[in-house]
Amino acid sequence: MIMAKLCRNAKFCLLPNHQASDEELSTYLKLGSSNRSIPPSPLKRFIEKHKSTKKALLIFFLLGACMVICVGALMPAISVLSSIKGLEIEAKITNKSVLSRISCVLVIGLFVMQHRGSYKVAFAFPPIIILWLLTIFMIGIYNIIKWNPRVYGALSPLYIYKFFRLTGKGGWVNLGGVFLCVTGTEAMFGDLGYYRQTPLRIAFCCVIYPCLVLQYMGQAAFLSKNLSAVHISFYASIPDVLFWPVFLVSALAAVVSSQAVIASAFSTVQQCHAFECFPRVKAVHSRRWIPGQTYIPEINWILMIISLAVTVGLGDINRIGHAYGIAHLIIVFVTTFLTSLAIILVWNQSLIIALAFALCFGSIEILFLSSYSLKILKGGWIPLVLSAVFMVVMYAWHYGSRKKYLFDMHNKVSTRTILALGPSLGIVRVPGMGLIYTGLATGIPASFTHFLTNLPAFYQVVVFVCVKTVPVACVPREERYLIGRIGPKSYRLYRCIVRNGYKDVCNHENDFENELVMNIAEFIQLEAEGYSGNAEGSADGRMAVVRTSGKFGTRLLMSESSAFQEGALTVTSSKSPILKRLQAMYERESPELITRQRIRFELQNVIYNDPRVKEELMELIEAKRTGAAYVIGHSHVKAKWNSPFAKKFAIDLYSFLRKNGRAPVVGLNIPPISLIKLLHATSNLGFPRPVALRPFHRILESHAKSPKNRLSIQCFRHDHLSPETPQPEVIEHYFHEELVQSEFSDSSAVTKRDWKSSLQKAANEVFKVIGYPWVVPWTAMTILQVMLLWTTAFWFIGSWMIPFAAHITGFSKESLTFRGQALFSLVTDVTEGLAGVAILLRCLSRFRPLPPDWFRFSLKGNWQLDVIMGCLMFPLVNRLSQFNLDLLPLLPSTPVTLSSVEQSIRARDPVAMLLYATVVSVCAPVWEEIVFRGFLLPSLTKYMPVWCAILVSSIVFALAHFNIQRMLPLIFLGMVMGVIYTRSRNLLPPMLLHSLWNGFVFLDLMK
Repeated sequence: MIMAKLCRNAKFCLLPNHQASDEELSTYLKLGSSNRSIPPSPLKRFIEKHKSTKKALLIFFLLGACMVICVGALMPAISVLSSIKGLEIEAKITNKSVLSRISCVLVIGLFVMQHRGSYKVAFAFPPIIILWLLTIFMIGIYNIIKWNPRVYGALSPLYIYKFFRLTGKGGWVNLGGVFLCVTGTEAMFGDLGYYRQTPLRIAFCCVIYPCLVLQYMGQAAFLSKNLSAVHISFYASIPDVLFWPVFLVSALAAVVSSQAVIASAFSTVQQCHAFECFPRVKAVHSRRWIPGQTYIPEINWILMIISLAVTVGLGDINRIGHAYGIAHLIIVFVTTFLTSLAIILVWNQSLIIALAFALCFGSIEILFLSSYSLKILKGGWIPLVLSAVFMVVMYAWHYGSRKKYLFDMHNKVSTRTILALGPSLGIVRVPGMGLIYTGLATGIPASFTHFLTNLPAFYQVVVFVCVKTVPVACVPREERYLIGRIGPKSYRLYRCIVRNGYKDVCNHENDFENELVMNIAEFIQLEAEGYSGNAEGSADGRMAVVRTSGKFGTRLLMSESSAFQEGALTVTSSKSPILKRLQAMYERESPELITRQRIRFELQNVIYNDPRVKEELMELIEAKRTGAAYVIGHSHVKAKWNSPFAKKFAIDLYSFLRKNGRAPVVGLNIPPISLIKLLHATSNLGFPRPVALRPFHRILESHAKSPKNRLSIQCFRHDHLSPETPQPEVIEHYFHEELVQSEFSDSSAVTKRDWKSSLQKAANEVFKVIGYPWVVPWTAMTILQVMLLWTTAFWFIGSWMIPFAAHITGFSKESLTFRGQALFSLVTDVTEGLAGVAILLRCLSRFRPLPPDWFRFSLKGNWQLDVIMGCLMFPLVNRLSQFNLDLLPLLPSTPVTLSSVEQSIRARDPVAMLLYATVVSVCAPVWEEIVFRGFLLPSLTKYMPVWCAILVSSIVFALAHFNIQRMLPLIFLGMVMGVIYTRSRNLLPPMLLHSLWNGFVFLDLMK
């Protein structure tokens, strides 16, 4: 990655978390790096000095990264459309809608298979691509021999001059088609970073380039005699006997190359996230022995939606080719520019060489870009718009992350403040190990001082853990951990800096605690031995960070023991029946954790020169045996009221993404059962807790009863903490400066309320009778995912899959009788509904068991009166329908046609009418109420008041019907059903009311 090389050689990174010890990594200055003895160039000094230059380079880099993501969405569309173009020739399928449906099915299949792992692409890539290259090699030779053996003369560069002389401006315009010949070749190397450079060079020079040149020469020979087939030259030049085998091979090559490009988009997103340029996402590492191979579900589905929209919306391979070509050209241009900088700053070459490189390749790329500028209105605008959206998100995330880090640096606490508290830190030290996660590599985070100020206890051993990314691909395991001490030895305060490369797998949950204990024990004994190699002083001069020695792993004895047996001893010896019942509950709910193996540490039988070393090691082992608890500082980010619009928008967008995206614990793989959450003015102590938390909680429970204390503790069960919970177990502290005003004020402080908050409070009081919000365990990401997948499934099944299946079997809905059409509609509706329910169950499976008031069906309760009151609203709904129809003359008129339902009613077919009545009065209410009232409405109450959630869900409910003639009545009806569901917490009443209304409309049609 060129940007990583520039960051570690010229300090381009805007986050000031660089340490001198990072440069001691064996991989930091390993490949193609600058020599430190060479003085820095004037360009390097200029860039490092001017912050605006760094921002410009960051934006330029983000532009290239955004275009890579866009290519990940465009490549499947253009490759699939190109591969199935042969069906127009051989299968005689000229119906554009059928070809579009086939393309959509293949595109969806591409992205659905992506979760199987891009490592399989690495294994499937060689045989498929070799077969593809050999195929086009033989076809090219066949066409050269058959049509024009003298076509080899086209290899002469003289034809470039003749081409422009004969075509003039037209040749310049047609350069875009020439560039597409290059993009197909480059896509093959989109995600082959796990191969070495030498095999790639040999493969390109000896295999790929000769095969491609012969193939294009063969097409040129064919077109010299068959110019009318220029639009289908590839498939038209294939011999009839070999058409279907070649078609199959081309489809497989399109699949493999598309998956490689999609995987490259995943790698780009992961690397941007490592440099704080992309929001937190879930990265699934397919194979740990293949570095950089990841699967990101959120990006996968976003790319699938974009690719489907491009395939269906454009449908023209030429327009998609324009978009694809512009995206690739920008990527190539950005790469050329960054490589020119690397020639000077990384490889320490002269400015003349860099300028020669930039002029040689950059002039060609600018020529192609100028040609593609005419294609912007013909599809080329797509990557520009998409990249603009991605760039706004990425830059806002980087800007907010930088502001947050600078605030933490500005407000960190010096070690002198901690030393003034004494060895006990002014609190009670309880058994166990506390791991405080912070982004700071030096100093004490402000969250820890809030902890000490508001709570009277903390763990005996405290470790400040900083997980940061260094600008290298991979960090060797033996160099990953830096351990230091904060304060005197009696304080038992340590610092651990975990350094990861941008391709490293972060796997804390399995062995992080064990490795941490081993590294701390190594540091304690190295410190006692007077070891000072590779040491680094902290900012306050009281911490030494050292690298582990060759004796690592031999200091402590390790043995495996059952995690349940260790915890059971403590519970069995306890006299508290409540604690025993909680332990039994935990065993029933988490049986997979009962037999989990843990590492047990013991001291070796050696004589220590200093008894304090043995005492410290014993305390460390005992703390690990008791258990570790994780604490993560959480901050509310908010822009100041007088900030410029651009900064306010960036901070607000960062705050929204941070709140609704993945939680930090997901990326760190922290075990949820060991997390602590300290909330502002909250008290909830009823959940089971691990052994390490019990003594801590006994002190906190008594402390929380005091009205003076503003913080309290809450522990989560393993199954109640979802991977997406935006506020994990955290210590909340608040920012001021450009972010937020401090909210750790006295309880007597008077909060200023403007007229908006007063109006909102009054509205909440008025709508209080409606009901209270739900407990929502998921975030906005899941809400958006469910609604998009549900809408896509309904559209795909009803408009594509079932009609396509009917077309394959030889009939269509229009050719059926009234009863057949009614049965067709019933089957379609049931299939759509079952698919929607399956999507809902699949997306919410990781949050089970759900709270008791979710998706509840019950005949009990006093909901009958609410249904009666809802039925009394039917005349008003009908009046709104008439009012909506009166507004239609203001809109463009549309042709009025009779639906199949109205035709069946006019024909008075009782069976067809019964089937249609089943669809509109039974099936539709069930599916729609499960999604809109059962899922969407309660989920929205997490982010807005209940009355607002009812209104928004009703608007979405009305829009989903795609019927502008009934927009107003559907919104009002949705609000009525939403109020009934909110009051009853029962899906049966809104389903019944929905069924009655649909039945009323159906009977009205029968008049």
